[in-house]
Amino acid sequence: MAPVPEDLFVEACERAVANNLEFVPPYGSGGALYLRPLLLGTGPEIGLYPAPEFTFIVMVIPVGNFYKGGVSPVDCLVVETFDRAAPLGTGAAKLGGNYAPVLKHSSDAKARGYPITLHLDSKTHTNVDEFSTSNFVALTAPSSSSSSSEEEAQPTFCAPESPSILNSVTKQSLVQLAKSFGWQVENRVIPFSEVTDNRFQEIAACGTAAVITPVKSIERGGVKTMIGNAKTQASIGPGFLRLFTAMRGIQNGDLEDPYGWMQPAQGIAHRHE
Repeated sequence: MAPVPEDLFVEACERAVANNLEFVPPYGSGGALYLRPLLLGTGPEIGLYPAPEFTFIVMVIPVGNFYKGGVSPVDCLVVETFDRAAPLGTGAAKLGGNYAPVLKHSSDAKARGYPITLHLDSKTHTNVDEFSTSNFVALTAPSSSSSSSEEEAQPTFCAPESPSILNSVTKQSLVQLAKSFGWQVENRVIPFSEVTDNRFQEIAACGTAAVITPVKSIERGGVKTMIGNAKTQASIGPGFLRLFTAMRGIQNGDLEDPYGWMQPAQGIAHRHE
């Protein structure tokens, strides 16, 4: 697919927002105007070849507060009968073909009481890849060392290293925040055995809409593993709460943005008038 030039991408986002300012949820509502850039092959081609022409679209969608009643942990089910992406395939790209095939399995899981599903690597089914619609992230328990040093008491932020998962911008942002807290960060292969062995004090799904969705249990093959302790299973744990609060604070403009994440909406007010 033809890459979209950065200046055109940014201008399209600004124009989409400028023409839909009345749909931006007010500050303090917890809502947001969600931007979804989309690149489609639209040129005429009946053969199995790349399209000769592409159409670039930026949609905007007003969304409400994802967590109206507060951030609540959810139960997760490991999908055993279907692989989300082939080994060495297109799992690392945000393509419709990587999401639509999972919908049936996600819907079946939701009907059984599991709001999210988890996929293991398609080659060996032994390592964590990602959730059906979001990245897997986890925090180890703070060190139990007898040292009183604050650094010793920090958790480690862990994320799977795999060629078949999306390199989420939300995950990248959480990594930057974790490092700013002085936490260690590990991007590595994560065997599923580390989940069942209770290596992690907190586990969550991370993505654009919710930022963080805490996971209180993960079931595989009829065996349910509870994550953390009773307190973190009932509500978001302290580590992910700190990350979530910092992320939302920067997004809402309540906290300083030292990373250059925020894009000034140059000229939006003028164009809207």
